Amino acid sequence: MGAGKRDFRNGPLASSAIKTEEVRMPEMLIGYFIGPFGALLSSGIFTSILQNYFTDVLQLNLAFLTTLQLFSTILIVVANLIVGQLIERTKTMAGKARP
Repeated sequence: MGAGKRDFRNGPLASSAIKTEEVRMPEMLIGYFIGPFGALLSSGIFTSILQNYFTDVLQLNLAFLTTLQLFSTILIVVANLIVGQLIERTKTMAGKARP
């Protein structure tokens, strides 16, 4: 690419809407309460439905399902740590939560 061209990562669509360094109340409510609450609620509903399907329809062993969920949770934690480091090292305008 030429020096005068801007790519998508540094364009206006990928730029952050946050311009200040301090966290305000609406941002705290959405980021620390409403967002995680919704994610945990939907995850719990989905997991309970999936657990019933696996045990009642597929007739899978409950010990196997518990081990599978534990293994997938460990993979999710590792993936979150890796993606967090990738975001931390990103050099775009929207790479960090604060400017």
